[in-house]
Amino acid sequence: MLDDLPTYLQQQIALEGSAGCDVTVLWHHVAACLDVESIEDDYKQYLWPFITATRGLRFGDYQVEKARREVIAQDKKRTKKAKAKDKEPLKLPKSPLTSPLDGPEPWNDLNIVIIADEHLQHRAVAWTHGSQLILSDTTYQILQAVAQKRESGIAQTELCAKFRTSPKAIFHNIKFLAQLGLVQRIPVTYGGSTSHLVVHAQFYPKIQKVVTVDVDQPELGKVSRNEAARYRTHMLKERTSLLLEKAIGQVLPLRDIIIALGFENKPHQDKRYLRRTLNGMGADGFLEYA
Repeated sequence: MLDDLPTYLQQQIALEGSAGCDVTVLWHHVAACLDVESIEDDYKQYLWPFITATRGLRFGDYQVEKARREVIAQDKKRTKKAKAKDKEPLKLPKSPLTSPLDGPEPWNDLNIVIIADEHLQHRAVAWTHGSQLILSDTTYQILQAVAQKRESGIAQTELCAKFRTSPKAIFHNIKFLAQLGLVQRIPVTYGGSTSHLVVHAQFYPKIQKVVTVDVDQPELGKVSRNEAARYRTHMLKERTSLLLEKAIGQVLPLRDIIIALGFENKPHQDKRYLRRTLNGMGADGFLEYA
């Protein structure tokens, strides 16, 4: 298993995209590769030199890398004419004089971000197409967002919100990616509404065993009732996590959470389902009751 770790980390961190991941996520990936629940500190220290020597991975300072991404994103918004007029090279924030790896116990330092190079990122999402895959910036970013969710997939409605674009634009991009064999669209029904779960093709076989074919529409997949329930719970956890991230350091009354998540006027059984989900998140350590 240890021999497979470098390749596994290259793939998993590449899927995190240009933002990379912190050491918490890194150790989660290591534990998954080694098939253990968690990694003890002594073993982290032992593995750290091997991990930092993995080809294609960069270890940087979180704030510096974030500032770099913002500068690059702003530059991409400029027109070719504006770039031609301004001949000054793009000024990226400089790295600190000291390496983030020089601090005490860097394997536990949350200020360190691990990023895969562009080649690894492209390979992770292009899958069987390899270097031959050429997409527009928007389509490539959508593909990255889908791949980043792995087996969980992402709803088309989520993609609309993430990229602040119309459902029609997302639909056409996903349809194009599906024609290339890079994504699969799964119709799901939950809470009385219908959406499509978009899963990257490399992860689709892992969830395909719970997908059955609708007799009336053989060209479409229909997720089983249990899978639809799991998807609904996953979506609720995602929305709750986003809400709590915006309220870090604050105590939120349960009623405010119910209202913010749109459950105020829902039937009693839906509110009870929400409370069970929150209790589960509390048991898993994602939130804490005061």
